[in-house]
Amino acid sequence: MSYYDQVISYIKSVFSSTDLNTSKVALFEKIANSISPVFDNTNAEIINTQNIITDLVTQKSPGKNGYYIKKALEFEYDLVNNVGVELSINPTNVLEWIYLTPDLSKQIIKVAIFDESTMTLKVAFLDTDNKLKALRTSGSPSLKTLFDTYYLSVAEWAGLPINKVSNSPNLLTFVGTISILQGYDLIALKNNVIAALIDFQINYQSNDGIFYSNDLSDFIKNTVPGIRNFAISGSLIDLVPFNGEANLLNGYFDYNGDVSTFLVWPY
Repeated sequence: MSYYDQVISYIKSVFSSTDLNTSKVALFEKIANSISPVFDNTNAEIINTQNIITDLVTQKSPGKNGYYIKKALEFEYDLVNNVGVELSINPTNVLEWIYLTPDLSKQIIKVAIFDESTMTLKVAFLDTDNKLKALRTSGSPSLKTLFDTYYLSVAEWAGLPINKVSNSPNLLTFVGTISILQGYDLIALKNNVIAALIDFQINYQSNDGIFYSNDLSDFIKNTVPGIRNFAISGSLIDLVPFNGEANLLNGYFDYNGDVSTFLVWPY
């Protein structure tokens, strides 16, 4: 509702009914017509700002795992030319920094683990050699510095400081005993299993920072035709034995050596 009626009401309340006449009412209406648009515009701007903030908070849901992980995965860097990608103010929302034209080929963060209890984000990127690595701290500015600056702009706007960590991977060692189905070529199976192990390490790590032996075993059995069973034993993370699952302190893992040496074939 326009402030016009309220202004008229406020002015009239100052006077008694006997003081009001046609000329005074006309004057009041002119005053109301002059100042009520100012109130209307100001109120509209306040409501619009409230709506923007409400919508922004609703969409971003700060404090939730998914929000912080999503923002980490959206980070862009040109690994070919070793240059960062600049953020811009969202033309439809001045409170938000975005990449105007997102480029999936430059989204290098492959692992992002967020711990709500400590507000810690652990990340790793996929380098040009197809290896998961910690963000480089060398260079000026370093890749880690560029990521930290980006993250401060897009994810820490609400004033919630995030501890951003990127360390070398934890190293996994295991013995994988394989059973195969008849009729499959052994050499092809060996190559396919090794390729699947690398694929799992790069693309299918758990998003909670825990390595599960069953996840890897099931992935090999379900991904490589001809594999009847893939039994994991003798598991170590950073040379420390574990059974079934292990917390990855750095958030992700790499194999501790050539994975082909981990495998035991039936013949």
